[in-house]
Amino acid sequence: MNLPLTVRGLIAGAGISLIPHVIGSASAQPSSPQLEPDAGSWRTWAIASGSAVTVPPPPEAGATAAEIQSLRARSLPDAVTLDHVAYWDRAWPGYRWQEILLSESERDARPMLWRSLALVSIAIQDATIATWHAKYQYSRQRPSELETAIHPLVSVPHSPSYPSEHAAVAVAAADVLAYLFPSDAENLKQLASEAGQSRIAAGVQFPSDVAAGEALGHEVGAAVIARAKADRSDIPWDGKIRTGPDLWAGTNPLLITMGNWVPWVLRSADQFRPPPPPAPRSPQMVAELTELKNFSRTPVSTRLSWFWAAVPELREWIAITNLKIFETRISEDPPKAARAMALLGIASFDSFIGCMEAKYHYLAPRPFQMDRNISMIFPAPNHPSYPAAHGCGDGAAEAILSSLFPHDAAYFKARAEEGAMSRIWAGIHYRSDVDAGLTLGRSVGRLVAEEASKDGTETTAK
Repeated sequence: MNLPLTVRGLIAGAGISLIPHVIGSASAQPSSPQLEPDAGSWRTWAIASGSAVTVPPPPEAGATAAEIQSLRARSLPDAVTLDHVAYWDRAWPGYRWQEILLSESERDARPMLWRSLALVSIAIQDATIATWHAKYQYSRQRPSELETAIHPLVSVPHSPSYPSEHAAVAVAAADVLAYLFPSDAENLKQLASEAGQSRIAAGVQFPSDVAAGEALGHEVGAAVIARAKADRSDIPWDGKIRTGPDLWAGTNPLLITMGNWVPWVLRSADQFRPPPPPAPRSPQMVAELTELKNFSRTPVSTRLSWFWAAVPELREWIAITNLKIFETRISEDPPKAARAMALLGIASFDSFIGCMEAKYHYLAPRPFQMDRNISMIFPAPNHPSYPAAHGCGDGAAEAILSSLFPHDAAYFKARAEEGAMSRIWAGIHYRSDVDAGLTLGRSVGRLVAEEASKDGTETTAK
């Protein structure tokens, strides 16, 4: 199987065997006897509801008996199959698809990561919610619950077997990723199939569970793609931009149309537009330029400037979100894990829409355009200065994650301010840019958290 380097190659390169994980994991049991039985009624984003996807009943007793016999008769898995089982069993069903998304984004940077994360994470969440609705609608038992001679290779989830959550999530994510990265569509299709088949090989789901999950996943993926095609991100720039003294000037401006894209939660792109930036040559602007010229860089400030520039910052917030999902054991709860990542994606995407709308509304020049003596660690991105995009994204992530994991709010605030301040340390933003960006991003994140509080589940992590 042709897997992305960051997904499979690191494991192989480290010489790690996944077989002990498969053998050992069967003894670890989830804590809840019924895993989120009400999750099928939670808020969805691209489909109307969890019940909007029609899932036919599972096979009747005769067909189920035949499937049990086929599982009993299966031969011992080889090393490759064991690796596949272990790989896809890690964490929750959507976990590996984040890695695949990041790997695809590194190889083909044309679709913006903020849009891609929102679309893929929403596909994963909606597929999970629709799957959970069908699971508890039919309450089909897992293979080992019906036949004690079937010995699963992994922990048996405390949720009904039908349809397969791994298959549904894999197909929905793969379909959306194939839309975003069409050159890798065939490989993504194969990965989705492998994810579903791994659950049959593991002995925790029937072939008909996987088939039903795949059909569900295609329907959710199609809904997300339809939404993506209507989000106005493909409308080209008309080439018009205001010009004049003390306005930002640059050729081929980045993301100039993003303020016209369709957000998920914002009522309009300018909903949280900040007040105007300091006027050029005003006392405040002079003071902020002086701050940049007098800033004494240290190895730490330089390292952090490069870190937050090279990540990009959303990749770091995905890692932070995953860390908290694992720390709070939400990783054992697929609906809540999928929800957390979807909310991060939505808040990040909407914050950038608001940010770019404000940038091109004000057209504030970069510090180096006002004073050629400004020293920069690296070139400034080719878009206006105010507000700072890192501030917008960092503030949004801080706010939404603080709502999900309130005990870690101080940690999120510190990381957001570090990421935003790194742009001052690099010499590419004024302090007012950073302050306005953080304020805008936090406002978007709080708005998404407010919407999430009405989605049918708890907002905070236990």
